[in-house]
Amino acid sequence: MNFYYKTLQGVINSSEEIIKCEDNSKEIKESADKLNKSVKPCIAELKQSATKLKDLVDNCFCDVDHARDVWDSKQRIMVVPTAEIWEEIGDWSGFSVRISNLYNQSKLETLEVVKKSWLARVEKLTRDFFVDDKSKNKNGVNIFDFARELQIIKNFDFARESQIIKNFDSAIQLQLGEIETILSQNILLIIHEFIPRLPVIEKCANQLDTVKKSKINNLINSISESLENLVERVFGNDFYVYKVNIRIDYIRNTPQDLAKQAALAISQEQFTQAYKKVSENLEKIVVAIFDELWRLINDAIEQAMLFYNDFLEIQNRYQQETSEQRQAEKDWIENQRQELIQIQKGIEIILKR
Repeated sequence: MNFYYKTLQGVINSSEEIIKCEDNSKEIKESADKLNKSVKPCIAELKQSATKLKDLVDNCFCDVDHARDVWDSKQRIMVVPTAEIWEEIGDWSGFSVRISNLYNQSKLETLEVVKKSWLARVEKLTRDFFVDDKSKNKNGVNIFDFARELQIIKNFDFARESQIIKNFDSAIQLQLGEIETILSQNILLIIHEFIPRLPVIEKCANQLDTVKKSKINNLINSISESLENLVERVFGNDFYVYKVNIRIDYIRNTPQDLAKQAALAISQEQFTQAYKKVSENLEKIVVAIFDELWRLINDAIEQAMLFYNDFLEIQNRYQQETSEQRQAEKDWIENQRQELIQIQKGIEIILKR
C-alpha cells in the first residue's frame, strides 16, 4: 500500500511540475492538470482504506496477543498436579451424593412446614368465622353477622370485602412470605455447600489463557447468581417458569374471587374449597422451585466435571509436546507479530501524510 501511495504521489508531483513549466504546451498542461485531479481521489481513497486497514490490523494484533497468551498458559497448565485434579473429581462425585440427600431432605421438610403452617392458619379462620360459641359449625357467614359480632356496625364499610375476606387475604400474604423465607434459608444452606468447591476450580481456571479463564469465571458467576437470586426471581414476578407466576397470582387473587362468588354470604363449603385450592397451589409452587433448584445444582455439577475433564485432556496433550515444538510455536507467533508491525508502520506513514 505504501508503494502505491508513493507511486501516486509521484504522479501528482510530476503533473505539478509540468503545469508550472512555462515551456510546456497548453495541451500537455491541461492533460497534466486533468491527471492530477484524477489521481488525488485515488490518494484520498488509499488513505481511507488505510484507516480501515489499521482497524483490521489492530484485530490481527489482538489475535497474535491471544496466541501468545495461550502459549504462555501451556506451562502453567502443565505444572498443576494431576493428582489434585483427580482428587477434586472424586470430591465432586461425593458432593453430588451429599447435595442430592440434602436437596431431598430440604424439599420434604419445606413441603411439610408449608402444609402444617397453612393448615394452622385456615383452622384459625374456621374457628373465628364458621364455629359458634357452642362449637357447632355455621352454614355460612353474612357480612351483617360480622358487623354485629365485631361490634363495629357503625363503622363497617359495606362496599368493601367482608372481614373473612380480609383475614383470608392476610393469611395468604403471611403464608407466601413464610414460604419465601423458608425457601431462602434452605437454598442458602445448599449454596454454602458449594463454597468449599470453588477455590480449586478458580485455581485451575487462573492457569488458562485470558479468554478461557473469563469464560469459566462468567459461568461460575452465572450459576452462583441464579442460585442466590432464585427465590427473589420467583416472588418478584421475574421467573421464567411461567406456571409458578400463574399459581402465585391465583393464590393472591383467591380472596377476591371468593368474595365475588359468595356475594353477601360465605358458606363454610365455599371457604373450604378456596383454601384447599390455595393449599394445592402452595405445594406445587414449592415443588416447582425445588425442581428449578435441582436443575441448577445438576448444571453446576456437570459443568464442574466437564471443566476438570477438559483440563486433564489439555494438560495431557501439552505434556506430550516437545520443547522444540513449543519453541517453534513461540517463534512463529513472534514472526507474525513482526510482520504485522511492518504493515502497521506502512499504514502510519500513509495516515501521517
